[in-house]
Amino acid sequence: MTMIEYTLPVHWASSLINGDDTGLDDIELEQLEAFSDYMVNKYGKCYCVDAKLDDAVFTSYHDANDVGVLACECAIFVFES
Repeated sequence: MTMIEYTLPVHWASSLINGDDTGLDDIELEQLEAFSDYMVNKYGKCYCVDAKLDDAVFTSYHDANDVGVLACECAIFVFES
C-alpha cells in the first residue's frame, strides 16, 4: 500500500476523516466532491488515513486550487493510493 500526501483545506478535515460534512456550505461541498472525484478517477478510491492538522498554515497555493478553493488554512492530508 502506498501513501500519498495532499495539501488541502483544514475545513475539509471532518468530512475527509469522519465522513461528516455538516459544517460545509454548498460551494464547499461541490469543491470537496470534485476533489473526491479526482482521487477516485486517479487512484480508484479517496480514503484519508491521516491529517497533520497541527502543522496547518494559511496558503494561496495548495492541491485544491484546481477545484476552485481560494487561499485558506491548509494542512497535509494522507491518503491510501
